[in-house]
Amino acid sequence: MLTANIAVARFFVEKGIPAIYRIHEPPVGDAIKNFQTFLNAFGFNKNLSGGLLQKKITQALEHFKGHPKEHVLHILALRSLSQAKYSPNNVGHFGLGFENYTHFTSPIRRYPDLIVHRLVKALIAPKEGYALIPEEKLQSAGVFLSACEQRSVKAERQVKAIKKARFMSMHLGEEFDGIISSVTKFGIF
Repeated sequence: MLTANIAVARFFVEKGIPAIYRIHEPPVGDAIKNFQTFLNAFGFNKNLSGGLLQKKITQALEHFKGHPKEHVLHILALRSLSQAKYSPNNVGHFGLGFENYTHFTSPIRRYPDLIVHRLVKALIAPKEGYALIPEEKLQSAGVFLSACEQRSVKAERQVKAIKKARFMSMHLGEEFDGIISSVTKFGIF
């Protein structure tokens, strides 16, 4: 699946046509510094700054494999990264470490996949009625589809929260061990 997605993205780049890519920009600001602070507090003293950041994050997480802090560090690592999105501006996929990446095939058929399929068909079978899509329309589609994806994720989280609350309502008054992964103004996670 990943190989197909990379190959199609490279195909678009080689052809020099506007396309929609699945991009994941590198972390910005103090996100990695904050993550480094947690790693240091947990006893990991290798520095994340400099090149090969993806590999350094992976090594840090592997260092804590099987450790009670592993789950919390995975959450903190994800929070330090930007959100992946759809865009005609191919800046690569930081999280996967790919220079060119799109959603062409996956176990879940997404609308961006269908856009990519239409672009491929426009290139390999132009007489079949498929046309290239102007970059402005791809930009709008990328913004819209990324927003739809976020709404879907939010809805999924809300359903899971409801299911958890219903399940836990049967266990009121009982005590459980847990791990606090975040503290906010309104409570804890």
